[in-house]
Amino acid sequence: MLQAERHQYIFDTSEAGKGLTVSRTGNTIQYGIDGTMIDLSGNSSITNVIDKLGQGFKLKSGTTETAVALDGTEAPTVEFASDDNLSVKLEDKKVTYGLNKAGIITTLGDTFAKVDASNLTDENVTSWKEKLGITGAQSGTAASWMIADKNGTVTTIAKDGQVKFVDGNNTTVEVTKDADGKATVKVHMSDDVTFGKAGADGKDGHIGVNGKDGVSGVGIDGKDGTPSVTIFGKDGVDGVNGAEGHIGLNGKDGLTDIRTGSGAAGVDGKNGETATRIVYKDPKGIEHQVSTLDDGMKFNGDDGKVIAKKLNEQLSIRGGAKGALTTGNIGVTAKDGGLQIALAKELTGLASVTSQTVTASEKLVIGTGKAATTIRSATVTKGDGTTGTALDLGGARLTNVAAGTAATDAVTKGQVDALLGGVNSGIAGVEKRMNKTGAGAAALAALHPQDFDSDDKLDIAAGYGHYGNANALAVGAFYRPNDTTMVSVGGSFGGGENMLNVGVTMKVGKSNPYAGYSKAELVQTITSQNRRIEEIGKENRQLKEQMDEVMKQLAALQQK
Repeated sequence: MLQAERHQYIFDTSEAGKGLTVSRTGNTIQYGIDGTMIDLSGNSSITNVIDKLGQGFKLKSGTTETAVALDGTEAPTVEFASDDNLSVKLEDKKVTYGLNKAGIITTLGDTFAKVDASNLTDENVTSWKEKLGITGAQSGTAASWMIADKNGTVTTIAKDGQVKFVDGNNTTVEVTKDADGKATVKVHMSDDVTFGKAGADGKDGHIGVNGKDGVSGVGIDGKDGTPSVTIFGKDGVDGVNGAEGHIGLNGKDGLTDIRTGSGAAGVDGKNGETATRIVYKDPKGIEHQVSTLDDGMKFNGDDGKVIAKKLNEQLSIRGGAKGALTTGNIGVTAKDGGLQIALAKELTGLASVTSQTVTASEKLVIGTGKAATTIRSATVTKGDGTTGTALDLGGARLTNVAAGTAATDAVTKGQVDALLGGVNSGIAGVEKRMNKTGAGAAALAALHPQDFDSDDKLDIAAGYGHYGNANALAVGAFYRPNDTTMVSVGGSFGGGENMLNVGVTMKVGKSNPYAGYSKAELVQTITSQNRRIEEIGKENRQLKEQMDEVMKQLAALQQK
């Protein structure tokens, strides 16, 4: 609503999220209505806008046209009228017309008659009209309706007539029907609103107000004469003058404050730098900064270099591939606040791959189907902790391989066969010597000394040994100077592999009193002991007989 005496516009924001919005980008101020921004860049007269809004809009029906002015202190009223034959109802911003049965009856008068229409046809309907005296003009009047403008100019809409709502310069008209078939006419504000004529070539179109000193600007005096822009909310009040110029939107439940101030530098700004920005505070008291075209985003890759791109600037992402391309081999995932580009584990649709080195961690398949060759790898760990990779060809031969020369080269079968020939020859010689050695060891093991005899201290022994296909003979001697010491010497001979051993054996620890006895001495001692045992036994028997006699005598004495 325009209040000319106060040079102000009042917007009734009865619907949430609707109303006037104001933003600034550098020297450009943008006004918006119901979320649609109007670019106010440049410095032309805004009074043209006020004049245009004051002129209002026109309603047209047929050849009748009437204007609806918007320069009053109150909102204009557009009246949808009807005669006695029609009814009109305004509900939820919708105008609904209907037939007025009582009015039609009055209009038709005595010619009105109730009939059963179940058997009516075009012929008998015409006959009924003639009998009732209903003319074509009366039929048309009964089905017509009227529309009037604010000045009372009435236009009759005849039967089957149409009222056409057309798009304006800044508005569009939409007609919809609900589930019950009721029509609704909606008038929308255009996304781009244009006031006045097109500007000259090479210059931006704008809306501006020239100040008294000739300098372009926007200035609307408030009620106290102080230059300000005040926009009232539905239940808001005038803002108060502050130390910092701002545009304040007073809403029903809070204050939205728009001002300019120091904010973050643009995308090219350095640490510590600031930029002048439009700053606004929402009804919750949270401060926000309006972005400009100097803002943007920064990008970096694996090399750590940062690329800064302003808004509306192009960022080129190139892979370098030309010609036929594949799809489905590259994935993009969100990770650690960024986007990570990665190859799929299983690549498909590739015609060829060119590389100086190919590393396969599990297997390498060459070819397809039965002709395919699969090369597998397994980790090999050495004793020092280093690891290597062994290849598994699944039974396939690796052919046309050069002979190895360096210590870390692979060798061919020919090199291995030559090496095995020498190894086998060496093993045969070792086996022959082992057989001779085994036979000599067996012969030496056959040498054993006799028991110690103080009268015969030297023993002579001989032995024979056989092992594999070799034979050997051994001779040896054992000498015991006493019962605790023995000196031995022996040797085996046969097949050119002679063996010799020399040994000394000594007993350590407490000696058994019988250890030095010979068998003869032991037999003599045992015989002597047996004889003594027999004598003691005889003496025991005699003592027992004597004891029995004494016991008898004692028993006889006791009976007396």
